[in-house]
Amino acid sequence: MTSRRDITPCLWFDFNAEEAVAHYLAIFPDGRIESISRYGDGPHAGAVMTILFSLRGKRFLALNGGPHFHFSPAISLMVKAGAKAEVDALAERLAEGGKTSRGGRLTDRFGVSWQVLPGEPDGVTPCLWFDFNAEEAVAHYLAIFGDARIEHISRYGAGEHAGAAMTVTFSLRGERFIALNGGPHYKFTPAISLMVDCETQNEIDAYWERLSEGGSKGRCGWLTDVFGLSWQIVPSALDEIMRFGDVDRQRRVMKAVMTMDKLDIAEIQRA
Repeated sequence: MTSRRDITPCLWFDFNAEEAVAHYLAIFPDGRIESISRYGDGPHAGAVMTILFSLRGKRFLALNGGPHFHFSPAISLMVKAGAKAEVDALAERLAEGGKTSRGGRLTDRFGVSWQVLPGEPDGVTPCLWFDFNAEEAVAHYLAIFGDARIEHISRYGAGEHAGAAMTVTFSLRGERFIALNGGPHYKFTPAISLMVDCETQNEIDAYWERLSEGGSKGRCGWLTDVFGLSWQIVPSALDEIMRFGDVDRQRRVMKAVMTMDKLDIAEIQRA
């Protein structure tokens, strides 16, 4: 749900999204909130539903969805922080109330996984953990998204997987991702999904069918692809209504969306 043609990570929280976003904005001084939507009906009427925010120029959506899904290290957020002192300081702040592990990896107090690494500070890059099918997955995504490319491949230098791809850095719609061949240890969950903004119904139809092939279709524009990664296929019009529409219109639109599997722009606009 974003008015730009982004692919936006959506983070599912158990009604502590406001606390989480405030925590991240306190750590990343260039972060900001772009918009907030609220529940219009039901037991959570008036409570925050979503917060669209950015960290280091990277957009995220925080969703108050309830206790249904839990974060997994299969998707971590990678940041470079400069020299060792800066890396240690950022890692310490992110890990407060959470836990640290080896190789710059940590889990924050909300369960979100991060990697804090040395290097020139840039954006925040989602890292996707695969069971040695990263190259297949990236090829699959590049075939679906026309504006996509591979930027870099690193390879294992020794051991059982010597010569095999270790990481594949790639971009979809200008958004950078890293695919990591890490083994069978972690699995994707819907707690982090990737939202694809679409201007037309034809775009929605195409992404809905191609990304769900070999996976499964869900409710309200959600799907799971053949690799287990969750996506949301959403129209730009929905974001505009939820950000700028009046409360009654927002309530009608969300009621309509809750009846849909694949989202229908005409039905949303009629609501």
